[in-house]
Amino acid sequence: MRLYDDHLDIGGTSYPLMDLTEVHPIYYHIVGVSSARLELSFKQKKVVLRGIAATEKAQRTASYLSSYCRLQTPETEIPVVNKTRVEQPRWFTGVTKELRQRRMRRIQAERARREHGFDVEQLALRLQALTLPQVYVPTRLLTGECAHYCTDATVCEEPFSTTRQSSVYRVKDQGMLILTNRRMIYIGRRRQLVLDYSRLLHVSRLQGAIAVVGQNWAQRELFEVRFPLECTMYLDAILLRYRKEPENERTHARVRQL
Repeated sequence: MRLYDDHLDIGGTSYPLMDLTEVHPIYYHIVGVSSARLELSFKQKKVVLRGIAATEKAQRTASYLSSYCRLQTPETEIPVVNKTRVEQPRWFTGVTKELRQRRMRRIQAERARREHGFDVEQLALRLQALTLPQVYVPTRLLTGECAHYCTDATVCEEPFSTTRQSSVYRVKDQGMLILTNRRMIYIGRRRQLVLDYSRLLHVSRLQGAIAVVGQNWAQRELFEVRFPLECTMYLDAILLRYRKEPENERTHARVRQL
């Protein structure tokens, strides 16, 4: 059984809380073993949950659902005899706060997937690990070098207008963009680009692409990628570790013979 803000999930079946009319808990204590039973009456169906070993959780759930039923009942149907302020128990406040936080996290994750194509918060947590994940790439790397990110990329020309909001760019070359622990590598059909992170000056995220500025480059290069934010997040995590790496470990790198 899983309790959400607006429905109750029992064995994969969803029951709206607004249809809940009555909650009847029953508690047993047989041969030193405690258990509980919950009888939930909905508008169209009655559900019975038997053999609940966690009696304290069952009691809290029953209290919460009973409170929800009372809130759903119109005030005109229950005459008010005496108005007394009843403070909610601490566990009840904690449960509702946890449900609200869980719902907000779910809404934010769904919004991020629609906007960026992936779960931004989950990737951010994964990139905080001590070691970044490694991926296979079909090219020769330096000794001690490993690839952390690889994606299809298209090298594009600069748009004619800087105020242009369209994500359509004129294609110059198509290939693959690789981010290793030491370099940014582009392998295309017509050209190849290799940029050591010590010569990387600036990276900016555009609509549907990233712009890279390298030392001694005549102009910046535009790479159209599927998930620009994902690419820059990986690059930020790689650069953070790269700057902490001792200088002598970078300068004495040589090409690995395959």
